[in-house]
Amino acid sequence: ENASYKTQITGREDFYRSLLTGDVSTYQIEKYSRKYGLLSKASACAMLVVCDAGRAEEVMEIAQNYAPEETDIAVLLDDNQVGIVKFFSDEQTEYRSYNEYAEFLYQSIFEETGMRVYITLGAAVSKINYVHASFSQAQPAYRMKDSVNLSGNVHSFKEYVFTKIIEDLTKPRRNEYLDLLLDPEAEDIFTD
Repeated sequence: ENASYKTQITGREDFYRSLLTGDVSTYQIEKYSRKYGLLSKASACAMLVVCDAGRAEEVMEIAQNYAPEETDIAVLLDDNQVGIVKFFSDEQTEYRSYNEYAEFLYQSIFEETGMRVYITLGAAVSKINYVHASFSQAQPAYRMKDSVNLSGNVHSFKEYVFTKIIEDLTKPRRNEYLDLLLDPEAEDIFTD
């Protein structure tokens, strides 16, 4: 068996799932991109849809029904999460942005199921090889949704970048910056 394989891929859904989770080799990305006609795609975005437990299959089917590009796909990640890979071509005019598509998808899921899902988007990437990076941005955006009080159920990772930067700082570095910004008399407020 070839050592460059990270996982055994059994089909299109497996490939996309492995692409989202990063459990795929460069060789496999090239091989399956050729097989599924993804090499000519200019721009892609990964999305995470979080729904009620046990209803991910329902959400996946709805998302797949609203996938205008044949290369777009929704895959089950677990019983309450669906990963989506959405492509945009230069000719496509139905949606002006990935955010607009995600808003439309959110509304469609709500209208068809009555369920309020939460959709987070990673950055648009120029190559299929970078879809995992996009998905890696969408995941923490969902996790941080409660720490940043934003209205709505569709959000891009860009809305959480500042929170992520602060989170990634070491505690001593954060304290150093806070010391520079804060009046010493206000310290009591932040230690609470």
